[in-house]
Amino acid sequence: MNWLITGGAGYIGSHIAELFQQEGLNYYCYDNLSTGDPARISDSERLIIGDIHDEVKLERIINKMEVSGVIHLAAKKSVEESREKPILYEKTNFEATERILDICSRNGVSQFIFSSTAAVYGESKSGFVSEDAELHPISTYGVTKMKAESVLTSYISRGLIQGVSLRYFNVIGQASAALKDNSSDNLVPRVLTAARQHLKPQIYGNDYPTSDRTCIRDYVDVRDIARLHLRLCRDFDGPKLPPALNVGTGVGVSVLEVMQSIYSRMGLSLNPEVLPRRQGDPATLVAEIGKLKEKIGFVTKFDFESSIESLLH
Repeated sequence: MNWLITGGAGYIGSHIAELFQQEGLNYYCYDNLSTGDPARISDSERLIIGDIHDEVKLERIINKMEVSGVIHLAAKKSVEESREKPILYEKTNFEATERILDICSRNGVSQFIFSSTAAVYGESKSGFVSEDAELHPISTYGVTKMKAESVLTSYISRGLIQGVSLRYFNVIGQASAALKDNSSDNLVPRVLTAARQHLKPQIYGNDYPTSDRTCIRDYVDVRDIARLHLRLCRDFDGPKLPPALNVGTGVGVSVLEVMQSIYSRMGLSLNPEVLPRRQGDPATLVAEIGKLKEKIGFVTKFDFESSIESLLH
């Protein structure tokens, strides 16, 4: 079986590709390299440079490579940028996903794993969210991912494809320095950069209703995400899968705790710069992971401290 990983040269995609390479699964990475790095792909012959908006090329590749399953990661993912460029996010995250599903259904692709996000939930009164919670995204990014999920669910219910939406919480960690996260949109890379340059890390809001007044998130290791995809691709049982699965650890860590962990490990004193809240940031968002265990028997392997340790060595 051949898998196509859109966004395969990105942070998460390259970890999936590397694990597939090690485990002998057949795959190809499809990436426009706008944020992806070809150096992340150890087997360059498996990297196809292309854009998800190029329907003709994508359909040709799916047929040429005899693709039977797609892991769709390619997307725009900044909450702040999505507010400034809503049309770009609508076209990339929703409309392109809809077209890819159409291409898949017409060309014999039977399995589709969609990379979604916890941002589809928005605010949570209890902090913990299950897949059955109502979706009330408070960012354009979250709205576009929710709409893409809805289209996939429609394709599944009509028997056009088997699939699942994986709602990633905050992804951290790395298998190697070559596969590191370079995104300036993510908290941990920003804090690491500030620490290495002996600068003050920035906290967006310290007036949230949490124990230390900073946002709380569920941090899941990218190596566990790769392991999950390996599990699904080896034994994909669409009828037994729910439409969506939370991908997290079920453990909340605050922004301040993230900074303290990194700065203490580096032997630095912490004196963060506090900035106003960012629009679209919920106070607390932690995964309820019962279905992940129940439906596919998957348990994460790497805890938060292990993830931070991987980034410093």
